[in-house]
Parts: sequence; C-alpha cells; structure tokens
Amino acid sequence: MIIQKIPPNSKKSRMGVNEKGQILISNYEGRTEKVPDIDKAIRQQVLYIPMSYRNAIATFADSLSVQHIGKTNELADVIIRIDELSSILKGLGDKTVLENNIQSLQKDFEQLKTILPEIIQKQLKIVFWVQKRGLALIEEKERCENIINKSVETLALVYKYLSENNLKLIYWPDVFKALSALNTIKVNPYKERTKDRTVQILKGKGRNGKRVFDLVNAGEVKLAKRRVWKTFLKLLPIYSSVMELDINGTTFLIEKGSIKIQQ
Repeated sequence: MIIQKIPPNSKKSRMGVNEKGQILISNYEGRTEKVPDIDKAIRQQVLYIPMSYRNAIATFADSLSVQHIGKTNELADVIIRIDELSSILKGLGDKTVLENNIQSLQKDFEQLKTILPEIIQKQLKIVFWVQKRGLALIEEKERCENIINKSVETLALVYKYLSENNLKLIYWPDVFKALSALNTIKVNPYKERTKDRTVQILKGKGRNGKRVFDLVNAGEVKLAKRRVWKTFLKLLPIYSSVMELDINGTTFLIEKGSIKIQQ
C-alpha cells in the first residue's frame, strides 16, 4: 500500500512509497515493482531502462534509407542523450541535464514519429516517461536530504548551546520545525534512521519520550544534551553536506557522515 506518492502532490503518479520505505513503481503492463530504496530506483529509471532500449533504437536508425538522413541524425542525437545518462548518475543526478534531456526527447519524438514503427514509438515513449520519473525521484531525494541536513545542523547548534550553557541562544521554533519535518521522510535509505527510537524519544514519542525543550525547561540539561548528541549521531551517516562547528573553543568539521577536529 502506498503511504506517500512521488511526487507528493501528484494526482496521477504511478510511483509511491510503502510502509517499509520501498519505492513502488507501476509499469506499462500494469505490474507493480518494489525497489528497495530511492537510489536504486533513480538508477533504474534514469539509466537501466533507457539503456535497455538503446540498441534497438540504434539498429532501427542504421536501417533507415538515405532519403531519411535527417531523421537518422535526429535518432543519433537521441542515442547520444541516452549514452549521456550514465554521466548524470555520477552525481546521482544532475537535474538540469536531465530536464534538458527530457525536453529534447519530447521534441525529437514529435519530429520522428511519422517514420517510426509502433514498437520504436513505444520504446521512445518509455524512455521519455522513465526519465520523467527519474527526475521526480531525484527531487524527492533532494527534499529528504535538505530536511536531514537542516535537522543535523539544528541539533549541532542545540548541542553547542547546551554545552556552553547558552540556553537563551536556542531558537526553539527552528528546533520544532526541523524535527517535525523528519516525519515527512518515508523512503529508504533514510527512513531507518529518521524513524529510529533515538530520534522519536527526542521528539517526545514513546514511553520514555520527552521533547528536548521540555527537558531543558525542567532543568534536565545534561539529559537533554545526551539525547541531542545521540540523535545527532543517529542522523549523521545520512548527512550529505559540510558544516564547521565551534564548541568551547574547539572547531569541528562535520562532513558527509564524519566529525573531525580542525587543527
């Protein structure tokens, strides 16, 4: 059962996330496939499926007669764009390149469809639609990472102020907003950590749950500090950005899941 559509506001989306954090994708035969996580789903939609049709499209292009030389060149451009998809995934993935690829493919299809047999038309349509799905998946991945990065950076500041006993510098609305936003992350590989008991306790969930604000307000600063640090460490492996943090004169570099002391 889908608990979140991808993209979230789409009414006709054929993709979504189930309770286990897997990506559910409906194909053109009406079957639904389960993909373990969003990274695998991006690779499948952006690269593997288009590449599976590449050779058939290339073979058809080679079979065109001289009178269709212009169309042959347009099909060659389509093949070049399919080949470029592997470079997009090196950064997993470049939205701008993919957006341009989608627009160009749609334009090429309109110009080519008068000479294309039905099977090649179907294959080009599939290549077009899976790239659109891939773009939606990349945007969902970016949304999740932005929320995680903001939460980690907010918790780092809270830990700094708790360590330095500068409690008045904690801006609680930002803390509440950052932790609440984690609830909107449903997909693997992020779900395992954002839904972890350590994170939920800090948000006030569960038998021992108590919000960090309530702990600080009750004078339990040491417990608040300990729980903030545990939650920070739980989310750190899925933090994808870079941050410098100074605590009591020591500067820490937090980068892509690791903490180093700056000399």
